[in-house]
Amino acid sequence: MHRQLHIALVSASDLDGEHLQSIHVRDLARSLTRPLSADGEQNQVTVYTRRQNSAARGRTRIAPGAALVNLDAGPARPLPDDELLKYVRDFADELRRRWSGAGRPDIVHAHGWIGGLAACAVARELDIPFVQSYHGVAATERRAGATVHPHRDRLEKAIGRGADLVLAGHAEEAATLVRLGVPRPRMSVVPYGVDGDLFSQVGPSMPRGDRRRMVMVCDDLEAGGVETALQAMVHVPNAELAIAGGPAREDLDHDPAVHRLTLLAKELHVADRVIFLGRMPRKSLPKLLRTASLALCLDPH
Repeated sequence: MHRQLHIALVSASDLDGEHLQSIHVRDLARSLTRPLSADGEQNQVTVYTRRQNSAARGRTRIAPGAALVNLDAGPARPLPDDELLKYVRDFADELRRRWSGAGRPDIVHAHGWIGGLAACAVARELDIPFVQSYHGVAATERRAGATVHPHRDRLEKAIGRGADLVLAGHAEEAATLVRLGVPRPRMSVVPYGVDGDLFSQVGPSMPRGDRRRMVMVCDDLEAGGVETALQAMVHVPNAELAIAGGPAREDLDHDPAVHRLTLLAKELHVADRVIFLGRMPRKSLPKLLRTASLALCLDPH
């Protein structure tokens, strides 16, 4: 019989949102509560994050055996990386206070580089096994045109070297981290999974017309391969393209990315077959995807 594990997940991101890391960490917390064997005890999972809303409760239940704890580290609002780094020590101090006594976890798994900075230091100090997931590294984001903190590469390297295990989301991320100086033997590639119960093929779907439909779901309309999909539409004359992502639907008319992509669609003479749906809640995505003859995933990762 396997004993119960006490697992700590750490992230400095806003875990109440619908972005990838938020969804991933919450779903992971629920999954990790499952016992390691049929006769084992349920694990206890605590997700530690930085308080970003002064009205948020100190501790909330995610699922049976899993809880979210908001720690005070800096102002209770979302912060850019430059400002957030000022409060990493405060975040680490709060983690140390909870892990030094009865709340000591058996293993720590940090998500994101800033959460990793705080968690790695405390886990090493207290001799707790430490796992790191980056959810994107500086070198890749810089190549995609994003502005990244000037010291992020060096700090990501230090976190990876201090970890017992680094979980990369895909092979390219693993290769980038190895080039950065993270030891390959400590690296495993664990791609993001799909919730087969939520995203099942059978179930209610959104209304659609008679055309065959291609569907794209992306966070960033500039980086998600939308331009490539529009160019491909020229060669698929009887299909339509539905794009979920970007700003909220009510803000589509004022979004520069949507404006640029709409102009491109008009130049390609496919604008009458392109539908911008805006950002959609996760619970609505299965209904959209069930209308697709083909789902497009053109992100390089």
